[in-house]
Amino acid sequence: MSKIEPLPQAECQRLFQEHLYQLDPTQPVPVQSIASSLETAGVCCLRGLVTAAEVTGVRERFRDQFSRDDDRPGVGESQGDVQRNFQKLRVGISPPKPMNSRLVRTIYNPLWDEDLFGMHALFRRMIRVRNALLGAAEDFALTQPEQGLWTAARLQHYPRGGGFMSAHRDELIIDATADRGLDHFQLLLMLSQKGVDYQRGGGFTIRDERFVDTEQFCELGDMVVYDSRSVHGVDTIDPQEMLDLETTSGRLVAFVTLYRDLTG
Repeated sequence: MSKIEPLPQAECQRLFQEHLYQLDPTQPVPVQSIASSLETAGVCCLRGLVTAAEVTGVRERFRDQFSRDDDRPGVGESQGDVQRNFQKLRVGISPPKPMNSRLVRTIYNPLWDEDLFGMHALFRRMIRVRNALLGAAEDFALTQPEQGLWTAARLQHYPRGGGFMSAHRDELIIDATADRGLDHFQLLLMLSQKGVDYQRGGGFTIRDERFVDTEQFCELGDMVVYDSRSVHGVDTIDPQEMLDLETTSGRLVAFVTLYRDLTG
């Protein structure tokens, strides 16, 4: 990333504010405005749909129940494995694609399995936003596969002292949705906050050959939406610290990505 100049902080803040949506949970999602933001900036932030208190409750349960002993290898699992509660630690390059390197722990927590961390209500809220952006039914792929797709509800933990994901495009998402006429975007929920839970690193996009820090102005409970065709990643989390794989320290986010269902 050293060859790409960072966008100055003032410009990052202006971009963030221009594409920040303060939303009322009782009102419809502004789909056209969000689509315009993705076209213009490649990313936007939705605030007001999840509270910091709700996130804090999830984080406490995750911290209390987390065990490194639950980690499984980063590759080799079946789709049946990840369609239940399943924890894995991915390190290095993971072929066949996307061919990007990473250090990230993923905890799958589908809505039909035990609600380990009290996340299911928040996952449902995220899915409804996702489906609104898709123009799909509110409960599309909520509790079972539909149209050959299933919701990979999960947490992703980037450990302090080295968690990262190199710059990439979400080719698997694009491939999964391309033949179904669905738009290409990724939705994540911020379960940690830069400057509080980690000091350096975090989500970024590459826009007009500039490195854009997309998280420095985010708050707990914000939903971040970005164009999955854009180049994006996670800059190294607190590289000035020793790597900590034993605790939940670092960056924590949640996803409700649609994956192909290969079990049918």
